[in-house]
Amino acid sequence: MISGNSGDGVQLEGASAGNIVGVTITNNQGHGVRIGDLSFAQFKHGGAFINSNSTLPNILCDSAYSATRGVKPTATDTNFPAEIQPLP
Repeated sequence: MISGNSGDGVQLEGASAGNIVGVTITNNQGHGVRIGDLSFAQFKHGGAFINSNSTLPNILCDSAYSATRGVKPTATDTNFPAEIQPLP
């Protein structure tokens, strides 16, 4: 559980990558997950329960050059476009 931080729950910056699996990220003062410039977050097996953080959206891609995969289709509190499958 990641909860009660004075900022974001999880922050990926500076060309970072993270796997987010089976974790609860809630009640943080910032965003639940902030994915910074050139960073990537993989939400495996539906990812996590990310909810009730003070700053919306709960999952934030903080630049045009950050990316995610595996976010649940029901997640409506994100700021990134629908995931597109890579071309072969």
